[in-house]
Amino acid sequence: SVMSSSLTESTGVWVPVDTDEVYVGAQVISSSDSVNVVRIDETGEEKEVKRTVELLPRNPREFEGIDDLIKLQHLHEAAILHNLKLRYNEDKIYTFTGPILIAVNPWKRLPLYDAEHMKPFKGKALTESPPHLFAIADAAYRSMVKDKNSQSILVSGESGAGKTESTKYLMQYLVNISGRSKVATAVESSGSDPLTPRRQGTAVEQQVLQSNPLLEAFGNAKTLRNDNSSRFGKFIQIFFDDTSLISGAAIDTYLLEKSRLVSQAIGERNYHIFYQLCAGATPEEREELQLLDMGDYFFLNQSECFELDGVSDRAQFVRTRDAMDYVGLDEDQHMTIFRLLSGILRLGNVDFVIVPGHDDISAVRDPEELSVASQLLRVDVGALDEALCKRKIATPEGEIVVNSTVDQAADAREALSKALYGRLFTWLVGQINANMRNTGGKLVRGHHIGILDIFGFESFELNSFEQLCINYANEKLQQQFNQFVFKLEQEEYKREQIPWEYIEFLDNQPCLDLLEERPRGVFPVLDEECMVPRGSDDGFASKLFSHHKQHGYFEKAKIGTDSFIVRHYAGPVCYTVTGFLEKNKDQLFEGLKVVCSKSTDPFIASLFKDVDGEGNGSSAGAAPGGRAGGRARAGAPSGPVR
Repeated sequence: SVMSSSLTESTGVWVPVDTDEVYVGAQVISSSDSVNVVRIDETGEEKEVKRTVELLPRNPREFEGIDDLIKLQHLHEAAILHNLKLRYNEDKIYTFTGPILIAVNPWKRLPLYDAEHMKPFKGKALTESPPHLFAIADAAYRSMVKDKNSQSILVSGESGAGKTESTKYLMQYLVNISGRSKVATAVESSGSDPLTPRRQGTAVEQQVLQSNPLLEAFGNAKTLRNDNSSRFGKFIQIFFDDTSLISGAAIDTYLLEKSRLVSQAIGERNYHIFYQLCAGATPEEREELQLLDMGDYFFLNQSECFELDGVSDRAQFVRTRDAMDYVGLDEDQHMTIFRLLSGILRLGNVDFVIVPGHDDISAVRDPEELSVASQLLRVDVGALDEALCKRKIATPEGEIVVNSTVDQAADAREALSKALYGRLFTWLVGQINANMRNTGGKLVRGHHIGILDIFGFESFELNSFEQLCINYANEKLQQQFNQFVFKLEQEEYKREQIPWEYIEFLDNQPCLDLLEERPRGVFPVLDEECMVPRGSDDGFASKLFSHHKQHGYFEKAKIGTDSFIVRHYAGPVCYTVTGFLEKNKDQLFEGLKVVCSKSTDPFIASLFKDVDGEGNGSSAGAAPGGRAGGRARAGAPSGPVR
């Protein structure tokens, strides 16, 4: 920082301001014991700034717009933001900070990713390359080849930062550099997608690339910040054989946001595939699938948003079906999957009413909607009706059947819908993995390059269990970042006795302890409340307030008794506990599982043979149409999934 003794007339400084600019550039006019007088560069306004306000030094002009932040003479927040802004305004969206690449989302297509742009990065050391995703991918590949060790690339950032697009470009480069094929990815003025390769090269490479549009269709959705937000995390491993050519790939998926299936905020959308199906199905398919217009489905019309600016769901549906072809699904299997999707949408339209004179008994409002849903899912309509409106409860004397209230029946309908979609998603991941093998049918698991793409930090007007899980994952990633950038580097300087000045950084371990440490961490307390008789969201909140009232990273919300604040590394977030217990249990009553396991559709029945892993792990299942399907790679933790 600029100290009082170093302030002289015409010193260039950054002044903190309470606007979106955060800092403004200024020149020091004069300085006294109590105030500094500065002239704001942009407006010429003279302003008095108290000496207690820290003014940050500006870098000499020759450092402005530099491509590596560690080369800055003065390295602080204001200098970093200014340098990134200068580069961003020139469409230079990438900037190094040592071995780390900072990418700022341009919110437009830039001609930076075709085969010609890949050439300058091949075989270059990271220090010799301009900042670009391709430089990172090439460095990982060269390190793997040279050191005979697997490598990992972490793609991290807040929601809407561009992680998913970055992951696709990294995969594109690795496929290209492997030498097995020449994939054309020219960005044409017609607006063709630069990540849809021409059909050339080996099957395994195409399957690696074509996994992207399929996972996006079933796992991505429009949020308030991002029109193509990944609502799940994925770890992609690209395997290479002894000659450093791609031999296959595997995908682990995490934290599919199943709650999005049944409810979306105003201005957001459900998963892309539902809108693609409604927009792209042929008249014959619409009749067979008994499809309605988008606005007629409760699972789609709550948010009042049906279209994406500049995106044709009809065209995207063609792309999704091409991707389904690439992973080995034939037309009959397409229709089986689409029939399941249509059945889920119809389930959402099944509403319940109170039986007259019996407030604790519910009945289906419109039997026709239930009948159509049953036909599409190939289940017995009477059995489905009973499983939704009644439930079995275990007692010391044995099982008893009790009636469900309207709210309980609606919860059962939503739980079934989420289970169906989650298990379908898991099966699709397994199918992708089963097909991303070499031509001999066996995956050669040599060295690999792993790419972790997981949703970034989230803070909305209303934050629930999903946001807490996402932000917890990002806290763990931030700790990894701290270990890599600060702790380990400074320990190495110390070991080698290199003169250096200790860098203060925010260690987020206390926040992680608040969330995960047993027995009083937020998640252990939540698990405990789920197991106690008559556990409730209010009881969970009450225990948190009691345990953590003195914790520096925890605070009770000032309004209401159902909200708490966690001071994350990225800022404070207020969480509302309503629904926490239900979401943590993710409970599907046994009666509904039995109904689905008896479906006359072999595919749907197979999804319910394994009662574990509803959308977050390995769930084996026969392929649609009866063909043996692959198993998703195991990755689900035991207990409540986060």
